[in-house]
Amino acid sequence: MTQQIEFYYDIASPFSYLAWHRLNELCDQHKAELVLRPVSIASIFKATGNSAPALIAPKAKYLRKDIDRYANRYRVNFTLNPKFPIDTRKIMRGAMAAQDAGVLHEYTEAFFVAMWCDGKDLSDDSVCKQVLTDAHLDAALYDAGDDEANIEALRTKTDEAIQRGLFGLPTMFANGEMLFGQDRLWVIEELLGAVSPF
Repeated sequence: MTQQIEFYYDIASPFSYLAWHRLNELCDQHKAELVLRPVSIASIFKATGNSAPALIAPKAKYLRKDIDRYANRYRVNFTLNPKFPIDTRKIMRGAMAAQDAGVLHEYTEAFFVAMWCDGKDLSDDSVCKQVLTDAHLDAALYDAGDDEANIEALRTKTDEAIQRGLFGLPTMFANGEMLFGQDRLWVIEELLGAVSPF
């Protein structure tokens, strides 16, 4: 039976980007299925009383170095977006349309790269549409982020995530266990048999 790893993420989260990169590698290596769960990090923070690390100066300073540490470990390109933090709710609502269209993986990849490799200003609608066009995806997927159905879909998916216990991102579920943070990927490596726990 194919193992499944559920991955809750938001393009706005640099640690979600790092987890995305590594999870894809692990799932490819071990024939596991990565199940994408796009949600709104802003809504999760609001509902749980949590706050973005970037808003806490000492933590932000520490985590900036930690991001580089893990980016080097995973051998992934990372550039702190000069426009960070960016409100990505429309992008994440567009992800609902991308999921319906069967291109959520490609949509996610395009926006993660644009945000955390290319430093694109994703607060600009025209930039977001160009990101999709350059990835050979329909720019209308981004516009669909304004559709009431996708607004409600993202709200519902985020509420369901909060009910499952989410308080931040990235969060993964593997073998029924919730794992918060990309620095818990070693647990998933063990579950997939990538490394020994002993």
